[in-house]
Amino acid sequence: MLKRITWFSLLIITAAGFVALSIGFFKAQQVTGGRTPTAGKTIKTENIPTKTAAAAKESNAVRIVVMGDSVAKGTGDEKGKGFSGYLKDYLKNQTTKDISVENIGIDGLKTDGLLERLQDQKLHSLIAASDMVVISIGGNDLRVLRSRGDSTKEAGFGNLEGIYLNNLKELLKGVRKSSTDTYIVFVGLYNPYLDAAASYEDTQLVSTWNYDTQRLIEADPKAIFIPTYDIFKFSLNRFIASDGLHPNSLGYQAISNRIAKSVENVFNGE
Repeated sequence: MLKRITWFSLLIITAAGFVALSIGFFKAQQVTGGRTPTAGKTIKTENIPTKTAAAAKESNAVRIVVMGDSVAKGTGDEKGKGFSGYLKDYLKNQTTKDISVENIGIDGLKTDGLLERLQDQKLHSLIAASDMVVISIGGNDLRVLRSRGDSTKEAGFGNLEGIYLNNLKELLKGVRKSSTDTYIVFVGLYNPYLDAAASYEDTQLVSTWNYDTQRLIEADPKAIFIPTYDIFKFSLNRFIASDGLHPNSLGYQAISNRIAKSVENVFNGE
C-alpha cells in the first residue's frame, strides 16, 4: 500500500513539473517573440493586421495603385512598362490572384502637387478599393538644390526637407483616410548624377533625405520603404536611361524585383 502511495505521489510531482516547464517555455516564447527593428523591413502578414477571412473570400484580385512623379509613371523605360508593369509580372509569379495596376504618375510632380491630387474623389475611390499603393515622390522636391553651390545647399536643405516631410505626413494621412487596410510601398531616391562627379555634399543630402523618409514611412506598421540608392550606385551605366535621369528598362526591373521580394508574403497570406 505504501509503495502504491509513493509511486502515485511521484507521478503527481512529475506531471506538475512537466506542466510548470511547459508554461515557462510558453512565456519565454512570448517574451522573445516580439519584432525587433531591422535594416531592411519586409511586410509580412504575421506582423500586421490582415483582412477578415470573410473579406478575403469576397475577392480573388489584388488591386494596386501607383502614384507620384515621373519614376512612378515609368518615364525613361524604352519598353514603356515602368516599374508598375514589371511589378505586375513579378507578382503574378507569387500569387494565384488576379493582379490589376492603375498608374497615375505624372512627370515633374512634387509632394504638394500629389497632396492636391488626393483631394480628387476619383483618386480617393481608387485608394479605398486598393490592396496596395506604391508611391514615388520627392525627387523633384530635392532637385531644386542641384543648381546651388555646395556652400548654399546645406543651408537650404533643412527648410526644404522640413516642408517635404510635412507634405509627406499629410500624404500618408490622406491615404489612410481613404483606406486603413491598403499596404503602402514608398520608393526611395537614387542619385542619377553619380557619374557626373557628384559631390560629397550631394551624396550626404540624398542619404539624409532617404533616412528621414524611411523613418517617417515605416512608423506606419503597414508601410514599407524601398531603398533604391544602392541599386544604381554601382550600376548607373546599366540602369539609367539615355536622358541621364530616369531608370531604363533594366533599372525599373531592378526596382520592381525589390518591391516584389519585400511584399512576397502579403497577398497569399490573406
